[in-house]
Amino acid sequence: MERTKDVGEEKKLFKKFGGGSLRIGNKIIKPGETFWELPSKISPAFKDVVRLTDGGTMPPPPPEKKQPEGKKAVFIKQRRGVSNLWWDIVNTETGKVMNEKALKAESADKLLEELNR
Repeated sequence: MERTKDVGEEKKLFKKFGGGSLRIGNKIIKPGETFWELPSKISPAFKDVVRLTDGGTMPPPPPEKKQPEGKKAVFIKQRRGVSNLWWDIVNTETGKVMNEKALKAESADKLLEELNR
């Protein structure tokens, strides 16, 4: 028996969203990668992580969170652990630490000044 392709079905350009890899046939599709494939080859279980990019059915991207006009993020100096030697600079709205490595008090004060300008 010979396999045949459905008449009228052609490959379309898709993009993989979300984490993890996806296998379709012998291909491994990584996150953020675009690939050409027949729509019938994509399992319904993966329709939420794979979106059509050239067919016009791709949903609009989620709106980006922007800070309201005139409102600045507030940063504070916070002690790292129980030590009085090492400090972090923290965004009070998100709780995100702005520095990669622990800072000494003088360096933390300088970074805090720059961020709160």
